[in-house]
Amino acid sequence: MIVKPYWTDLAIRSDAISKHNKKWVANSLVVLTCNTNARPSADSYKFYLNGKLKTVSTSGVYRVKNLKRDDCGEYKCIPANEMGEGDAGYGNIDIRGIADVMAAIMVYS
Repeated sequence: MIVKPYWTDLAIRSDAISKHNKKWVANSLVVLTCNTNARPSADSYKFYLNGKLKTVSTSGVYRVKNLKRDDCGEYKCIPANEMGEGDAGYGNIDIRGIADVMAAIMVYS
């Protein structure tokens, strides 16, 4: 049975995340992994940021190195196989950088 991708999930992981408010830490590495079910397996994954295409991957993995404010927003992954594009997976990235730290210092001073 041939089935286009379905039940897509976009997992977002980082080597550094702020435990205080669950924001990603500036200048860290963030890895987005698109997981889906399909027969045959998905062979193409489109990654979007705020509706704009960022990259097309054959592995389902997109790495954001040295995370900055321009990398923040809603990510979407759309997998595809020979049957076509499947369900999209979504995730959000917000950043905790020096401006956030300074604001916290001012609030608690």
